[in-house]
Amino acid sequence: MKLMSHEYGDGDLEDRAAMPAKAITSGGSTGRPKLILGGQPGVFLLITKAQSTWRMATGKAAVLPTPLYHTAEFTMLTKAVCVGAHLILSPRFDAESVLDQMDRFRANWAFLVPTTMRRIWKLPEQVRESYDLSEMKVLWHLAAPCLPWLKEAFISWFGGDVIIERYGGAEGQTIPRYRVMNG
Repeated sequence: MKLMSHEYGDGDLEDRAAMPAKAITSGGSTGRPKLILGGQPGVFLLITKAQSTWRMATGKAAVLPTPLYHTAEFTMLTKAVCVGAHLILSPRFDAESVLDQMDRFRANWAFLVPTTMRRIWKLPEQVRESYDLSEMKVLWHLAAPCLPWLKEAFISWFGGDVIIERYGGAEGQTIPRYRVMNG
C-alpha cells in the first residue's frame, strides 16, 4: 500500500494485521464472563477461505435471518460481505419470510440455528412447499446440536449435500488456537 501524506511522507506501508482477529464474549454455562481470543490474525483471504470453508459465492444471495450480535452470525456477515455476496438480513426472525427471501432473491446460501429450523419446519407443509428453494446449495446450522428428526427432515427436504453443521466454533472446539480469559 502506498502512503501519500505530508505528515508521514511518501512510501510503502508495512503490512499489519490485528491479532487476534476477533474477541468473543461469552458467559458460557458457568455464567462467569469470559473473553475468548481467536488465534487467527485479522486478515481475510477473499476467495480461498470464505468460498472453500463456508461455500459462499460471489454475487449470489446469502440469507442471514438471525441476530448479528451472536458470534457465528457476525462472522457469517463479515465473510459474506468480503466475498461479495448479496446479503439478505431480517429485522427479526419470521419463518415464512425466510422462505420468501430464499425464493425471491434466489438465495443459494443460508445460515440457521436448530431453533429457527424447527420454526420453519412447523409451518404447514403446503406453505413450505409453495416456495421455490431450488437455488439453495448451502444451508449451515450452528449454535446447538440439531435434533436427529429435524436434521433428517431438512436433509430430505434440501439434500444431504446442502445441509452442513458445525458445533462449538465460538469456543474454539473446532479450532485449537483460541485462548479463554476468565473475567
